[in-house]
Amino acid sequence: MRYLFIAEKADVMKKVEAVYKKYRAQIANSIGEIDFVALTGHVCRYLEPREYPDWQGQKWHEMNLPLMPSAFEVTEINNDFKKKKIGGVKAALKDKQYDGIIVGTDADTEGNGIYYLLCQKLKLKKYRTLRFYEESLTEKEILKSLSSMTDFYKEPRDLHMTDAFLLRSRFDWLLGMNGTIAVTRKAGNLFKVGRVKAEVMNIVCENSNACDLFVPHSDYLVHAVYQDGFPGVMMEGGKPVSFEKQTDAEQYIADNLAGKTQVKVTSLERKKVKTAPPQLYKLSTLQVDAGSKFNLSPQEVLDLVQALYEKGYVSYPRTDGEYISTQKAKELPALVKAVEKVPELVPFIQGFQKVDLERALNNKRFVNDEEVKKASHDALLPTAVMFDLGSLPPMEKEIYSLICRRLVVQFFKELEEEKTTLDAEADGISFHSTGSTVTEPGWTTLIPKKNTAEKTIPQGIRKGDILTVTSFTAHEKKASPPKRLTLATLVSAMEGISKFISNKTLKKVFVQAKGIGTPATRGAIINDLITSGYIESRGKNNLLYITDSGRDYIKALSNLSIIRPEQAAEWESYFQAVKTGVMTLTEGEKLCFGYVYDMIAEVDKMPDLSRKAAPGKIMAGRQCPYCGKPILDSKWSYHCEGYKTDCNFNVNKADGKFTEKHLDALLKKGRTCVIKNIVHSQKTGKDYDASIVLEPKGSQYATKIKFPKTDQENPGRPNSASGSGNSGSRSGTRGGARRSAGA
Repeated sequence: MRYLFIAEKADVMKKVEAVYKKYRAQIANSIGEIDFVALTGHVCRYLEPREYPDWQGQKWHEMNLPLMPSAFEVTEINNDFKKKKIGGVKAALKDKQYDGIIVGTDADTEGNGIYYLLCQKLKLKKYRTLRFYEESLTEKEILKSLSSMTDFYKEPRDLHMTDAFLLRSRFDWLLGMNGTIAVTRKAGNLFKVGRVKAEVMNIVCENSNACDLFVPHSDYLVHAVYQDGFPGVMMEGGKPVSFEKQTDAEQYIADNLAGKTQVKVTSLERKKVKTAPPQLYKLSTLQVDAGSKFNLSPQEVLDLVQALYEKGYVSYPRTDGEYISTQKAKELPALVKAVEKVPELVPFIQGFQKVDLERALNNKRFVNDEEVKKASHDALLPTAVMFDLGSLPPMEKEIYSLICRRLVVQFFKELEEEKTTLDAEADGISFHSTGSTVTEPGWTTLIPKKNTAEKTIPQGIRKGDILTVTSFTAHEKKASPPKRLTLATLVSAMEGISKFISNKTLKKVFVQAKGIGTPATRGAIINDLITSGYIESRGKNNLLYITDSGRDYIKALSNLSIIRPEQAAEWESYFQAVKTGVMTLTEGEKLCFGYVYDMIAEVDKMPDLSRKAAPGKIMAGRQCPYCGKPILDSKWSYHCEGYKTDCNFNVNKADGKFTEKHLDALLKKGRTCVIKNIVHSQKTGKDYDASIVLEPKGSQYATKIKFPKTDQENPGRPNSASGSGNSGSRSGTRGGARRSAGA
């Protein structure tokens, strides 16, 4: 038998191919001969409406909605690099006779989708098709995966994952295309509608509103300061008594507590509280932690952990699992040994005892086959591969160390604390105190717990004791403003969207589905909202603010059910039902596709919004190269007066790097000179020089980025947008741009 192994990424292909060559005789004897090719993520896509004969040449206002293709046709993505990759598959199939294909895309729903679209385009279903399902790219795991491949078209796991991809991707196409066209026609401005985007925008908008409307203020509480070193808060009806002004609290003390020096303890309760160590990382929790510690965007964290995975140093990165299987647990001694390459962890590892290992293996928060089965993957783990930690780039080293630390902490004892509550009384006035004492630090010796600043209540105090009061004070308590979302915490909010839902059944859906979006797509979705101008990331902590365009977006969609978490939960329940085989694809499509008609009806009932042009100051003597209308100068860009209505000419100023001089060159010559540091790569953190080139009339995008011939074609694979139009920005990689010209 001869197979063609189709990997999703070149680095994965190289790892598997190296193992194949090393054990060629053994693999050939049990499986057959294997040749290798690699893709680069998605290389195929669904057709856009204008590519279907029924809608070809029609303007948006001429289309009868909803658009419902009789079949979702597939074509190649119009990108030279991706075309080269798909061309490699075609050439291999043409040059040799293959008995079958091995699907080596990522072992998740999206990976199955990548192969499905390629299969449709190249008509590959005639081949016998096996599924390579990897956990990590170590030699041992690759050999194990090659020896346990299943039939891609018969294995229930793959059938259901592929159907789940089809339901979600087709529904997203219908919602996105129909919603964008319908709302844009009604509102008069371009609004890119999406199933997940609408929910994320709503989360950011509500958070921004809460932060913007917050009025700083203080309340004043009355504290009894005890000689034993802890305070008591004056209470009434089980709640702290608060005063609006400090003088009011002080007057109360003078009128009611002056001269009192003792209180009687009326109740005292002590209880032991145990706290388990934080669980192993899944992608989203790593994104939150790394984002907070190193100010990285979710996409940057994914890129870093993906690089570690492709080197074979960590397990599969796009996981939403926090557990390991009993099978994987057998590798723990080797994994812990490998972790010794992180110097600060060595003292802890050397102190481990046999009892520590046994305690961890019996912990269902750590080793749990049922939970691993639900997630399809183990949690993020280091592999047993030995390498020089110093050889890693600095930020990859930090990410690797975080993952190792989370593994090591699983072998620690629980944190044990004694929590104390005390109530006291003086002439009918009650005071309440809380205290905490650590009796066993456990895992906090490795990962310190955030300080709660609780006082210790001495052990000798008993109910009925008399406590001496040294003073009564007016204690200022400042109202805490809402925490503004960051790039990192927005990922957590997307995953924890269930808290916004009151319906218990629908809430449970999101708890099981682990929120909206997927571990692989959340970073890209957030980036797209930023590059679309709906939200902004500011400051070193990447705080998120909704823009005027974002508020317009929410206003336009405010009357539509697509923006409500309950609606998203209902759809998610269908996706999960198909993924688990409880519901068929046909049943799921009937339920989801019917909503598209409802959405169009909702848009029809929307009030007409004014058809306003994009804001900006008219620039004398400059005309749009597409339609001849005046060019406007706005805060962020130079754009046509008809931008957002009937023209797509818009060039971002890229934080002032693209100037009026560059605009004039673009309009007169069709291209600018090479502009220094105009493109920012989120992956490398570097800026790159490039020219901005005008696209021909009728192009989907206004401009594209052209790198100098002396540089690489795409240096550092920068996440830079290369144009703007009704379909949004194009980018060199998964992810978005950080305000580059042309975006």
